[in-house]
Amino acid sequence: MIVKGKSRGDAMQLAMYLLDKRDNEKIEILDIRGTATPTDLKRSLLEMELTVELTNGLKGLHHGQIAPRAHESRNMTIDDWHYCIETYARNTGHEGQKYAAVLHTKKGSTHAHVVFERYKHETGTLIRDSFNYYDNNHTRAELEKHFGHEPTPWRRDKTHEQNHKKTLSEIWEYSKDGIDFIEQAEAMGYQVAKGLDRRPYKVITPDRQSLDLVRQLDGVKTAEVKKEFADILLQTEAEALRKIAVEKKVEIEEKRQEFIDNFRKQEDKEVEKKPESEIDDIADEMERLLKQARDREQDRGYTY
Repeated sequence: MIVKGKSRGDAMQLAMYLLDKRDNEKIEILDIRGTATPTDLKRSLLEMELTVELTNGLKGLHHGQIAPRAHESRNMTIDDWHYCIETYARNTGHEGQKYAAVLHTKKGSTHAHVVFERYKHETGTLIRDSFNYYDNNHTRAELEKHFGHEPTPWRRDKTHEQNHKKTLSEIWEYSKDGIDFIEQAEAMGYQVAKGLDRRPYKVITPDRQSLDLVRQLDGVKTAEVKKEFADILLQTEAEALRKIAVEKKVEIEEKRQEFIDNFRKQEDKEVEKKPESEIDDIADEMERLLKQARDREQDRGYTY
C-alpha cells in the first residue's frame, strides 16, 4: 500500500485533475463533508482553500492519496474506503476538518484521493505537516494490519529529520505571534534563546545544535523577528542548552525503566523464572550505559 500526502494550493487545478477521465476508467466522488456545496467538488475545494487568506500561509489544502496493491484494492468496499479516510484524517491531524474524497480506478486498480481544509477554525492557524512522512507510515501500517494486506517495508527519511530550517520556517509561517512560535517550537523539541554575540537569537535543536534562529527562517529578516520578540523575556543560550540536556536525561531514565519493567513482565510469564540476580545484572548494565551517556554529554560541555 502507498500512503502519501502534502500541502498544496490551486484548488481549481486540483479539482480538474480529480475529475479528469482521460487516464481513469472510472471516477467516483466518495464523499464531500462540511462544505456549503456538498454536491459540487470544484466549489467545495475553492471554499476549503479560501480560508488560507485568514493566515500568512499560501497552501490552504492538504492532498492525500491511499493506494492499495491492485489485487487488494479490488476487494475494498465503500465502507473500507471510508475507514481509510477516517484513519488518515486521525493520524495526520485533520480529524473533523472539511474534506472531499474521490476514487480513481485505472487498469482495474482503485485508489483514493482525499483533500482536507488545512485552516483550523478553533485556533485560527493552519494544520502543520512537518512530519507528514511519519504520519503516512503509521497510517499505512495501521491500514495494512486492519485489512490483512501485505505489509510494506518501513523506510526512514533521515534527511527530513535533520531539516531544521524547513521545520522552523513552517512553524514561523503558521504562528500567530512570537509567543505562539516559541510554544510551537518547544512542542517540536526546540528551545529559543537570546544570543550573546552579534546574532541576537539562537535556537537549540532536539539534537542539541545551537543555531542562529534568523538563518533558520526562510525569507525572514532579523527586524521581523525582533518585532515579534520585542516584549518577550527570552532565556539565555546556556539555560536553553541545560533544559535540552535535562530533557535528554529524563528520556534516558524513562527508557531504562521501561526496559527493566518490560523485562520483568516477560519473566513473570515464564514457567521457569530466572534468578533475581540476573534481572539485577540487566539493571546494572543499563546503569552502566546511562553513565556512559552522561559522560559523553559532559565531554560535549553539557551537564545534568
